[in-house]
Amino acid sequence: MNLFTVLLNIHEYSDEDILYVEQPWALESDAILTTKEDTQPIMCNNIKYEYFLEIFIIKELFEDYETQNVCLQDQCLKVIEYALNDA
Repeated sequence: MNLFTVLLNIHEYSDEDILYVEQPWALESDAILTTKEDTQPIMCNNIKYEYFLEIFIIKELFEDYETQNVCLQDQCLKVIEYALNDA
């Protein structure tokens, strides 16, 4: 699945899950979820997935963005920006 799909369906995932994404991080990047409590990269099917964010953090970010009158795609891009610069 790709990052955009995960972000669109974020409320279906447990707060305990951790999101790993193939770099470079973009909405189309491949993504996987795990409960592994480690920020080391994960290799799966010859793809290297890097730690992105915990699901509970993404949910909190979306709650903040909902009040900013920003479309869903832009909210998702802001999550990527947060992961790149603030995580």
